[in-house]
Amino acid sequence: AFVPTVLAWRALNEWDEVKGQVVRSDARVAELLLGLVRDTAAARYDETQLLDVVANYALRAFPNATNFVLVSRDEENDDLVVLRAQTHDGKATEEVQLSRTIAERAMGEDCALLYVNGGGGNSATESQVLSRMETAICAPLRDGQGPFGVMQLDVRRPKRGRFTREDMDLLTVFAC
Repeated sequence: AFVPTVLAWRALNEWDEVKGQVVRSDARVAELLLGLVRDTAAARYDETQLLDVVANYALRAFPNATNFVLVSRDEENDDLVVLRAQTHDGKATEEVQLSRTIAERAMGEDCALLYVNGGGGNSATESQVLSRMETAICAPLRDGQGPFGVMQLDVRRPKRGRFTREDMDLLTVFAC
C-alpha cells in the first residue's frame, strides 16, 4: 500500500493556535482573509459563485500552486465528490486529478498534510505519476459532526517550487 511522504502533519486540536499565528504573522495574509470573508458572505446564497470565490482566493494565497481541488464526501455511498477543480490560470476543469490517497488520509486522521513526492523511498500511486504531482497540501473541511470534505492544492511543475509547513498552516486557516 502506498503511504505518501508526509513532511508535516498538523492535528485538528492545534488549528486554533495556528490560526492566530498565521493571521498575525503577515499583513498580506490578514488582508487576503478579510477579502475572503467579505466575498464569501456576498456569495453565500449562490453555490457556484461561492465555489468560485473559495477557489480563486486559495490560488491567490498559494501563487505557486498548479491546481486547486475541493471535494466533499457523498453521504450515501461514502465516495469523494469533486465540487470544484481549478487550474492556476483560473480554468475550472474536470481534468485536475485529486490524490485520493492524500485526501482520505487527511479526512481519516482529521489532520492537515504536507506531501512531497519522491522522498522516503515510497513508490507513488499511478494517478500521482500520471499527474506529475510534486507536492501537495491538504486539509479536511469540518462541520459539527467531523470531516465532510477536503481542500487540496498541488504543484505539478518542479520549477514552481514546493509547499512549506507555513503553507500547510495557512491552508488550515482556509479550511476552518
